[in-house]
Amino acid sequence: MRKLERESHPGTKWVYKTGETNLIGVLASSAIGKQLTNYLSEKIWRPFGMELDASWLLGSTGHEISGCCIQASTRDFARFGLFMLGGGIADGKPVLPDSWIAEATMKHIDTEAKP
Repeated sequence: MRKLERESHPGTKWVYKTGETNLIGVLASSAIGKQLTNYLSEKIWRPFGMELDASWLLGSTGHEISGCCIQASTRDFARFGLFMLGGGIADGKPVLPDSWIAEATMKHIDTEAKP
């Protein structure tokens, strides 16, 4: 990633790429000192009452492929939807900052194809 040139100024162009998301996963995992799977379990999965553990596929470096590839049961994915619909509350406690869901689901840049 560090050898790639910047394609455009941040916030000016939307393209679907998972490299950035994978990098954020590696950085987050390093910052918290544990795998993302364990952090997810600690912060959301167990407190919200998921039935089975979730996990990510691992890449060739041994890090979770955080840009995709989370594995969970269909029921637990549905429960995760309820977690989001409920404002990010698990075990009666907020897990996400107050404005995070609204900011994460709002339109930030036009993604429509231009002629």
